Amino acid sequence: LAFAGGLDLTTERWDTTGHQVRDKRRRMPNGALYRPHHDIQMMVSGRPAQSLGTYFRYHWKLATGKDLPAVTPPPASDENWPRMVEVDAADCRIGIARTRPAYKGEPEIHEVEQLYLAAIEKAESYIYIENQYLTSLNITRALVRRLQDENGPEVIIVLPYSTDGWLSQYTMDILRAQAIKALYEADTRNRLGILYAHKEGLTGDDTIKIHSKLMIVDDRFVRIGSSNLNNRSMGFDTECDLALEAERNDNAGKAIEHLRNRLLGEHMGVTPADVRKAVGRSGSLLRAIAELRGNSRSLEKLEVAFDSTAAFIAEEQDLFDPDRPIEPEVFASHWLPLEKLQKDRFRFIQLTVLLLLLLGGALAWQFTSLQEYLSVDSVKEAVVFLQNSDLAILYIIGAYAAGSLLVVPITVLITLTVLVYGMYKGFLLALLGSVISGIITYWLGRILGRDFVRSLAGNKLSALSHKLGRRGILSTFIIRLMPIAPYSVVNVVAGASHIRFIDFVIGTVLGLMPGILAISGLVDRGYALVKNPDFITISSAVGVFAGVVLAFYFIQKKLRLRKE
Repeated sequence: LAFAGGLDLTTERWDTTGHQVRDKRRRMPNGALYRPHHDIQMMVSGRPAQSLGTYFRYHWKLATGKDLPAVTPPPASDENWPRMVEVDAADCRIGIARTRPAYKGEPEIHEVEQLYLAAIEKAESYIYIENQYLTSLNITRALVRRLQDENGPEVIIVLPYSTDGWLSQYTMDILRAQAIKALYEADTRNRLGILYAHKEGLTGDDTIKIHSKLMIVDDRFVRIGSSNLNNRSMGFDTECDLALEAERNDNAGKAIEHLRNRLLGEHMGVTPADVRKAVGRSGSLLRAIAELRGNSRSLEKLEVAFDSTAAFIAEEQDLFDPDRPIEPEVFASHWLPLEKLQKDRFRFIQLTVLLLLLLGGALAWQFTSLQEYLSVDSVKEAVVFLQNSDLAILYIIGAYAAGSLLVVPITVLITLTVLVYGMYKGFLLALLGSVISGIITYWLGRILGRDFVRSLAGNKLSALSHKLGRRGILSTFIIRLMPIAPYSVVNVVAGASHIRFIDFVIGTVLGLMPGILAISGLVDRGYALVKNPDFITISSAVGVFAGVVLAFYFIQKKLRLRKE
């Protein structure tokens, strides 16, 4: 007996087909309830189960170096079949489709993608899909072609209203908006339905989570497995799907049709028989779904938006949803190719300079009065001097300017500023210093010129330059909130790009303020907690931490592109 499908063994997976609004059995280890979860497994026995066992043991050996003993099959293939589970189809051939990247000398396998493309190409009447994601470029293109065919099939895709977690919503949900936009543009004959599972009492992020990975075509082909419709499942991850084609087996064809009716009946709150009759009356899955609406459960149109922010994320799809593993050396050269600087010699010079600095520092510590200046007392005296000095602003500007040229992480400078000057004054001085250091490195990039910066930055940061130039304020703001490169590097690239100086300054100020405010609050309360851990200090520290979390949650909610 063997299983394949979307149900990985972790939390937030158990549910019933009723998907009750508040089912107390749907509980996390900490006692919290989680949203309804919809998923699908295929259970097989006989030769398909033996083949899956062989494949599993092969991967176990590849991953651990250890052999698992083979399972001796029972005399009859149905001996292990659970008595409470009805057999949908018997005596059928089951196909196994895999994705496997090249690993330890083993060749890559792309059967999952090949089977998806073949099934889409052969569809005549309809394609019914349930999946967690929809970001695969090749799958999207194949569906677009079929929607453009004069006599192509209906395409019904059931997706989650939104994926779990802010990172996925920032990336995968935005990338799927790109795919959905392309599909709707291709649907000139009204044969497309992109839907989510609606249930009364559930809204927004609490709607039924679609985690299944299923495709049914023309009542004659079904596949169920682990593969999502994203690029990762086509070549980056290890996936395994099971497929059944009716061929000339009426038993299998009826089982596939019944599975389709069961699924649509579950989503629409009706019986499989109701679905079968509605499809028979209209001759269309889309019209049947429209006819069956009106219950407490239904499939509703998934509305998405696609604006300049979505385009900004979509252009980095190979980063968020790669279709192939990337070797570390290739990844590094892709981001920072230094061929024009003769990288081997350049690295040797870097290492030599570093060793000389370390050696010089050690000699200075040993034979000069440097130890006296860096004692605990001297540091305290320096802090008091900085706090009381009328030239604090000049010191801060100088420190941030030097730090930007030396590519010192901006968060380190902000933290030290808050520790010295406190939360409020530290926030203002850190913001001022960060903006001025940004301006300095911006003009450094402007002086060096675009060609020189491109030779250092490579393809990725050159692409960043174009993004900054096209959407100056917005792009700078987003990059400050979600930094994709060191602060000083982004500033230099911005200076060498087409971005206007005023757009750069405005985007920098707006983008830095939330982060600096959060760091200021956390550092100030953390320092107070160490000095005086009483009830008031602890309460204020917890309050600041909660405020930071809620603030960034609010920001990411505002930036999300799907309509609530």
